[in-house]
Amino acid sequence: MSSPSALVYIDYDLASVPQRPKGGWTRFICISDTHSKIFQIPAGDVLLHAGDLTSWGYPKQVKKALDWLSSLEHPLKL
Repeated sequence: MSSPSALVYIDYDLASVPQRPKGGWTRFICISDTHSKIFQIPAGDVLLHAGDLTSWGYPKQVKKALDWLSSLEHPLKL
């Protein structure tokens, strides 16, 4: 889906992530329900995580998930 002010990708291959548009665009990466799993995430300006971060919310799971999110290079994480 696209418009003059937005491009939305629902599915893509991590080996060929769509190129970032030129100019003053902001790339949002939206993920959800990671359930304590670690994934390869494309680069972007804003990482938005919604849904379940862990499976059960145990401190060890929370630490693993937060360490993973902290290691990602997105300047803003929500």
